[in-house]
Amino acid sequence: MKILVVDDEQDVLDLFKDLFAKQNYQVKYALSGKSALEMIDKGRPDVVLLDIKMPEMDGIQTLEEIKKKDPSIEVVMLTAYGYEDELINESMQRGASGYISKNLPLQQIINTFNTLLKSMSG
Repeated sequence: MKILVVDDEQDVLDLFKDLFAKQNYQVKYALSGKSALEMIDKGRPDVVLLDIKMPEMDGIQTLEEIKKKDPSIEVVMLTAYGYEDELINESMQRGASGYISKNLPLQQIINTFNTLLKSMSG
């Protein structure tokens, strides 16, 4: 399973990289929506974990571009400030498969991600 994590904060990327590497996932990461789109052109991930709030190109815009490139790529939104209902609703309408709060304990992040994966494939 290839995962692309997109977040504008390096410490968040490092956290997710370590977390998913321990689960035997192949993890790549990008610091912006633009670099994420370039990486997708080079090699299709199975799942993109995408921060909703980023400078320049936000998560909603990035989600739209990913879905234009390949509608079959699963995109899970990452939120930091509790649950941003309006942004989450908008991202779900635009094709996101779900969302995960970055504020959850690590085991809960993994459990939520694995639950989402099962619902996507099942």
